Amino acid sequence: MSDAITTFNLSLQTHLKGIENRFAALNAKVGSNIDQADKELHRQIAALEANGAKAKASAEASATVMKKWVADSVSSVEGWKSKLDIGMLTARAERADHYAKAASEVAIAGVDAAEKAALDAKLAHADVRVAKASKAL
Repeated sequence: MSDAITTFNLSLQTHLKGIENRFAALNAKVGSNIDQADKELHRQIAALEANGAKAKASAEASATVMKKWVADSVSSVEGWKSKLDIGMLTARAERADHYAKAASEVAIAGVDAAEKAALDAKLAHADVRVAKASKAL
């Protein structure tokens, strides 16, 4: 596995850039047409909800991987190091890679949940604007 920090960094940057692009597109639509923006908000929320179901399953699987990593006691690891037990140290490094990937997936799922919350808030504010505009008529 490539360097876990680099992989996480690139994955998070790519994910955040996608969110930024979606928000920019949404803001452009809000300025032009409230009905179109409402439809787009609902579409994006539905997509995030669908991704959320997948992320939940991934997070549950990741929890198992994380538990395996935590199970390596400090004394065991120190023993493997002192004995130069390459097999056990390699297995531990592989568990660490899996742990890093699992933790990254959980973090990305958290970012998706935050994006959905922001979209829900935007939709709620749009509802207020529509109600005010309708009441003014």
